[in-house]
Amino acid sequence: MIGLTFIGDIFPGDELFTKGYGIKSKTDESHICLWTKNIRDVVGETNYIIGNLEGPLIEEANAMDATFYGKPAFAEVLEKSGINILNVANNHILEHGVEGFIHTQKTLQAQQLQTIGEIADGTPKILIIQDEETKICMAGFCDERVCVKNNPNCYSSLDEKQICDTLERMKALHPDVIVFVFHWGNEYIHVPSLEQRHLAYKLIDAGVHLIVGHHPHVIQPYEQYKNGHIIYSLGNFCFDDVQSDHFSKGMIARVSIQEQVINNISFEGVIVQDQAYTDDIVRSMDSLKFDSYFSQINRKYNQLKLLPDNEYQANYKKEHHHSHTKERIFMRLSLIKKMMDIHHRHKMQLLENFKNYLAH
Repeated sequence: MIGLTFIGDIFPGDELFTKGYGIKSKTDESHICLWTKNIRDVVGETNYIIGNLEGPLIEEANAMDATFYGKPAFAEVLEKSGINILNVANNHILEHGVEGFIHTQKTLQAQQLQTIGEIADGTPKILIIQDEETKICMAGFCDERVCVKNNPNCYSSLDEKQICDTLERMKALHPDVIVFVFHWGNEYIHVPSLEQRHLAYKLIDAGVHLIVGHHPHVIQPYEQYKNGHIIYSLGNFCFDDVQSDHFSKGMIARVSIQEQVINNISFEGVIVQDQAYTDDIVRSMDSLKFDSYFSQINRKYNQLKLLPDNEYQANYKKEHHHSHTKERIFMRLSLIKKMMDIHHRHKMQLLENFKNYLAH
């Protein structure tokens, strides 16, 4: 049996308002030990733990600015926590250029961490996982429409032709299970777009067994379609600045593969910890509260699926506008709250960050 554990977005850096006390700034020997134990306690032991590394790992001297990157030492946190596969096809991995991307790859390799999502020998990399009875092929892709940096063929683009070509290359390897990890969709909305749903169905019809999504920063539904499984968004797992209740919730997906097929998928909730208030990265969510929360998300999606496509998409656009606007408001309220009750050792740094923001 092979166990795959999927976790959400892992952000290893400081953001604009967390410079000086975010995850990057806290990455030192004591926090590496603390975070390692913290993550292991939450995630547990499994064959493979797969996350999305939402930013490069580089030396400070090579940074273009002070934000959106982690220290190379953060790779030690990942490795010691048991996280052993990282998707690097996402909208923030090129925040510090191609050099930052290459340095990140070398840093992860030095810690014996495997990656998906990059271009290897001119085509999207296919990672093979296997034991005596089961062979799994896995690849990662990013929808470049969500990106703010141009992608000079560093990571795999969520382009339908490129995905289908990769699928055909996978099939030629005769795997038992095919897994795609997608960085896709819109931020803050709890349902997938019609385009996402149609693409997922098409790929499963073509032979994909499991699709796992990141990027929206909130949890989205799980759906079984024919013989395939779709987890549209796992939400967050590790972030230095938690701006709202929905943003703070993520989930762990545990996938059991036995006798060459996926025989079980289960979910657990996590609460992302704000580095302004605690030194923990994440904690487990009460199971009953998570089940209720996730059930609401799935129930709403299942109701929307009953609508004709045009009505589904109209509802989606309305919900996206509403959720995005609401989250932006929460973001500002979170900043005001921090100004009032953040720990005194971080307050002056936050004020300085705010002054720098206004100056630009």
